[in-house]
Amino acid sequence: FTFDDEYNLQDSVVVEGGFYNSYHQLDPRTKLTYKIDSTSSLKLSYGIYHQNLQLITNSASPFTALEVWLPSSPNIKPQRAHQVNLSYVKQFPAKGIRLSAELYYKNMSNQIDYVNHANTLLNPLLEGELRFGKMDAYGIELMLKKQIGRFSGWVNYTYSRAIRQTETVNNGRAYPAFQDRPHDFSLMLNYALKRRILFSAFWTAYTGAAFSSPTGFYTFNNNTVPIYDEKHNDRLPNYRRLDIAFKFILNKKPEARYRHDLTFSIYNFLARKNIVAVNFNQVLDANDKPVI
Repeated sequence: FTFDDEYNLQDSVVVEGGFYNSYHQLDPRTKLTYKIDSTSSLKLSYGIYHQNLQLITNSASPFTALEVWLPSSPNIKPQRAHQVNLSYVKQFPAKGIRLSAELYYKNMSNQIDYVNHANTLLNPLLEGELRFGKMDAYGIELMLKKQIGRFSGWVNYTYSRAIRQTETVNNGRAYPAFQDRPHDFSLMLNYALKRRILFSAFWTAYTGAAFSSPTGFYTFNNNTVPIYDEKHNDRLPNYRRLDIAFKFILNKKPEARYRHDLTFSIYNFLARKNIVAVNFNQVLDANDKPVI
C-alpha cells in the first residue's frame, strides 16, 4: 500500500514475485584500547547499527502475545543507530576485584511510534498507523566485581535515559520512552557456607516504566471519557525484587570428570507485589465527580 502525506490510503501495488524493495547498509565498528598500566585501561568504541525487522505492538502494555514482526518496506525504513562508548577498567589482582565505569551515547533514527488511538490488531493498513521519529539514549554504568574467595559477587548501578521525539506525536515534544529507566541498581552476592554448599542472593531495584495517565475526564452521552495531555506523563512505581538460592554440589571430588549439583531457588523472596500494568477505574467522589 502507498499513503499520502496525511497517511491516508493512496494506492495499492500488486507484486507477483521477486524483490519489490531493498535496502543496503554498512555497519562499521571500531574499538581502541589504551593500557594505562598493567592493571588499568581505557577503551573507546564506536559503531553504526541497523535493524531491518521491526516489532509492532498492539497495546500500551508491553506484556502481550499479539505483537507482530514486520520487515523493512517502502513505508518502514530500517532503524539506524550511532553508538559511542568510553569505559575505564581497574583490576586489583591480589584481591580478585575489578572496578569498571562506562559512558555511552546512542542516537537512533527511524524509530517506530504510533498515531493516537492506533489500530494495529488485524489491520491490513497497519503501516498507515505508524509514525517515525528519533530517540537519544545515554547513561553511565558503574560496576564493582569480586571474583575469588569464599565471598564473591558484584554490585552495579546504572543511570540512563531514553528520550523519544516524533513530529506528529505528543505535539512534537520530546518524551521519555518506555525503556527510560533512569535508576537501575543490582547486587549479586555469593557465599560458600561449605566447600560443597553455596548460598547466593540477588537484589534488583529500578525506576518504574513511563506510561500515559489521564489528567481529567469529561462526560459525553452519559459516558465518562478520559482526557490525556502529554505522552508518558506518569510512571509505574519503582520495581524491587530479592531472589535467593542454595546450591549443593554432589561431587565429593572437585576434579571429577562429570559434575552434578542441585539448586533450590526462591524468586521474589519477599513476595513484593510489583506493578507492571495500570487500569483506570471510574471512581467518584462525594460530589459524583471522577477521581483522577
